[in-house]
Amino acid sequence: MRSRTDEVTTAKIHQVHADNYDVYGARKVHAELNRQGHRVARCTVQRLMKRAGLRGISRTKGPRTTMGSTAPDMRPDLVERAFTADAPNQLWVADIERCDALLNPAVMEGHRSWPVAAG
Repeated sequence: MRSRTDEVTTAKIHQVHADNYDVYGARKVHAELNRQGHRVARCTVQRLMKRAGLRGISRTKGPRTTMGSTAPDMRPDLVERAFTADAPNQLWVADIERCDALLNPAVMEGHRSWPVAAG
């Protein structure tokens, strides 16, 4: 019984997906099927779309902050992975991280930063 209903539902999913330029994901396909009167659970739509190899197009593209290199990493390890120091101001380590919230001037107001020595 389930295999027959899956076949019918998969055919309808293919039709809705094709009618909408192959950009609808499971959420929108599910909504459209319900509007057309074909009652089906969203998890069923997700399962059948995955089995049929159908995917929606994501509009959200996160910022690409790093362009990876295919060359081997040839930078020297100056601290030899020993991140300890016997006294202050002997070893300084830094990390670069992009934080979009901190780029906003309204968030940065009253925000202070200072260097921290390892040790």
